[in-house]
Amino acid sequence: MLSPPQYMDKKIQFKINSDECVTDGQTIKLGYSTFAYHNHLMVPLRSVCEIFGIKLDWDALNQTVNLDVPGLLNSERLYNPAIPAQIAFINHGHLYIMDGNQPGSTPVLINRKGENEIIGWSADGQWLAYLNSPVRYNSSGEQYLWVVKADGSQTTEIDSHPVFNNLTSSIPKWSPINSSIAFVARESANSYDCISGINISSYQDGKWILRNISASNKSDSVSDLAWAPDGQSLAISVPGQNNKGMRIERLSLSGQSSILLEDKKTMQQDEPNYLGIYSASGMKWSPDGRYLAYYLCSSASMTCDETNLQILDTHSTGYRIDLGCGLAYSDWLAWSHDSTKLAYIKGSGREAFTNKKLVIADLGQNKPKFTECTPSGQVDVQPMWVPDSNTLLFCRGADNEKFDYTGGKFMVPGQSIWQRSASGEMKAVSSGSPESADYAPTISDDSQNLIYLHLNEKNKGSLYLRNITADKIGTSEHKIVDLCGGSVGFYGNYLPRWFSVYWTAPAAGGESNISSNNIQALRGEYFEFGIKNRLDYIPMFDEGEAPSSSAEYLLYAFAINLDNWGADKGIMTRDYVEQVIQTHFEVENISHGPLPKVWNYDGEKYTAIPQGIQDRPIYVLEKFDTYKQNGQTIYEITLDNCNFGDVRLGDEDMSAIKASIVSGDLSALTVLQTECVRYYLNQTTGEVVFLSHTLAQEQPASIE
Repeated sequence: MLSPPQYMDKKIQFKINSDECVTDGQTIKLGYSTFAYHNHLMVPLRSVCEIFGIKLDWDALNQTVNLDVPGLLNSERLYNPAIPAQIAFINHGHLYIMDGNQPGSTPVLINRKGENEIIGWSADGQWLAYLNSPVRYNSSGEQYLWVVKADGSQTTEIDSHPVFNNLTSSIPKWSPINSSIAFVARESANSYDCISGINISSYQDGKWILRNISASNKSDSVSDLAWAPDGQSLAISVPGQNNKGMRIERLSLSGQSSILLEDKKTMQQDEPNYLGIYSASGMKWSPDGRYLAYYLCSSASMTCDETNLQILDTHSTGYRIDLGCGLAYSDWLAWSHDSTKLAYIKGSGREAFTNKKLVIADLGQNKPKFTECTPSGQVDVQPMWVPDSNTLLFCRGADNEKFDYTGGKFMVPGQSIWQRSASGEMKAVSSGSPESADYAPTISDDSQNLIYLHLNEKNKGSLYLRNITADKIGTSEHKIVDLCGGSVGFYGNYLPRWFSVYWTAPAAGGESNISSNNIQALRGEYFEFGIKNRLDYIPMFDEGEAPSSSAEYLLYAFAINLDNWGADKGIMTRDYVEQVIQTHFEVENISHGPLPKVWNYDGEKYTAIPQGIQDRPIYVLEKFDTYKQNGQTIYEITLDNCNFGDVRLGDEDMSAIKASIVSGDLSALTVLQTECVRYYLNQTTGEVVFLSHTLAQEQPASIE
């Protein structure tokens, strides 16, 4: 008899060459006999899993066994207070989504099959895009583009063709203004040849619509793409081929093409096209749409070790600024919000943990000025600018030229998140140690909070939330979730990132004076806020004077749940109405009664008198502020209630209106009235609680 294995306080006793085992005093048939092999006891796995309560699945495609061990692969949320963010992450190769806004909400498992890679969130945070390879560790690079809603529903494969991807950047990219994603498709899983042009898939009228747009030469394939900031066109890279030089073109959504840059250098005939040779890669636009940064890849071998980094000034035809050499990762390029500065990582060699220096190119002068920020003996990666400021975040640690690949240690032990102020002062903002390494800083829109990856092993760590304004490091750090099995990337670049964050609102904390640039960025979110919360049906009231009569809230209670009534449409119970009012308004004693000519009331339920309901409202954010009141963060917003003519608006119309609002084009809208709303978020439920809803003092001339 061998020493019995034990799991969850349950023991099993096996006997060699026997088809029986003993557990909890009972003899159980295994179905197959055990046997000894090279000093190991071989047992029938499925039978043992059934005894332990472990779910077993056979993956015939991958020729692997998947075990769902209770509690082992769970992604448990470790910080339960509300976080103003939606977070997608990879754990043990599985894709999860977590709604941080809901206190204590658990991560939702999206996909556990094959290999998953996160692309990121759509501009409005409604969708997450990711790549899935049906077979793990597949050297062919066969990946398919999928999207899923933020609540974990409507998982959809965008295209049956595998996508083209490369080392420098994940080519599938979201539009900056709406739910459209652009990518390049391969002809098949067995070929690296790409379908000509680019594919764009857009969410319209409840479904994803796919279309193809060609470059100026309709037969040309594309090696990289980047959306222009206005979302109306893309920069596409066409590799040099057939004795033609590489090109960067601007391609509009209607298919109009113009040449931004054409290089005379051509590819050699014996070099394969799919490697993106003699092409621009890792392209990134400045926020104002004037400059385009890119890496000029001259050969496959040099792409791995170093490439030339350049900036194209699109206001001056063909004018390029050389920035030196570096590794071609778009994640290592960061434009300042005023478009005058580009932070980038410079240095040769394919390793991300040695000879990598942070440089800032200042284009605000007559002649570009370059500032090298990395001291001797240090290595910097992953720069990003703090919103609406000249403060820069990046990762810094000791140069590790003698890293031993055979060990399990960190690539850069002690690496932490650093901050560089506009004056050039630099300091650490995360609590790194020789036994840890921090990566992937992601800053909230109000510059208050930071989420980053904190490693305690080479491929194991945790996501952390930190208040970046705290004076002392470590005083406001919280572990969100543990992660394991992540990839170190190509030579330690830790790309693609293990997680993606969509900040849903400026984080709570202190007074806020939001700039016009951030107002523009928040307009998309508050467009959706107005619809979800049906601001057009909220009664007008001052703080502390919310109506006590249920009649004031009946249309609101009905409208916020419009899509979920089913067969009960037109009937609301007394309890439901009371719950809605007490959840969203500070009302203690509710007086129930009918709303004449609209809702009848019999003492137990409300029944609608048939009539139409208003179309979804159109609200444009004009002012935003937050402040503390009795320890609670209060949101104060001013919005224009607008009209788009006397037409019924479908999903496609609303998406187009939202895109126009986000881009700053309000010409098609008529302002009906300007409204002020004050609210807070319930710290337990995350629900919106309205404190007041009033007309602004200044109104459009037509209604004054």
